[in-house]
Amino acid sequence: MNKDKYVFAQLVEFLDCFKFRRIAAKYNGDRYVKHLACWNQFLAMMFGQLANRESLRDFEHFANWQNALKRPLRQN
Repeated sequence: MNKDKYVFAQLVEFLDCFKFRRIAAKYNGDRYVKHLACWNQFLAMMFGQLANRESLRDFEHFANWQNALKRPLRQN
């Protein structure tokens, strides 16, 4: 079993979150944000590129499918 970090985690280590947020604040990137801040959107877009998603809709479908796998099935 692989005990190293995932590729995505290794790439995120190279990023400076504080510098990114400072730049986003400078240009009012989170001005009208309700749920998804610039940093989280950037990470989602980066993951979408690594997962070879072709569009935002494709990425959303993939994310919803992953969340559905985490939920237990209801018993009738």
